[in-house]
Amino acid sequence: MIAYEGKSPLDVARLFNEHRVGGKHAWDDTRIRTLYARERLVGREVFRTTRQEKHRQTGKVRYVKLPEDQWLRRESPHLWILSDELANAVRKELHLAAQSFGR
Repeated sequence: MIAYEGKSPLDVARLFNEHRVGGKHAWDDTRIRTLYARERLVGREVFRTTRQEKHRQTGKVRYVKLPEDQWLRRESPHLWILSDELANAVRKELHLAAQSFGR
């Protein structure tokens, strides 16, 4: 719907709520955007994208994002839901929509 019909994530969220997708009635546009950002939809899992750094004196922990070349990836065809082409088309539309609002 997003890639080929020009629908917004909010339209998809309303449809999901109407049909109680996943047994939920709490879909919103942010949740839809997060859903389509997941690599698992196209059968890939990504691990170790961040690491923890602990400040020795204060004990505070912060998370540091690692460069992409250090991420661990593996193919998981059993998780494949969307084709790469469809997932890329949706992500492109969402990116264009975000750019139009200055994000």
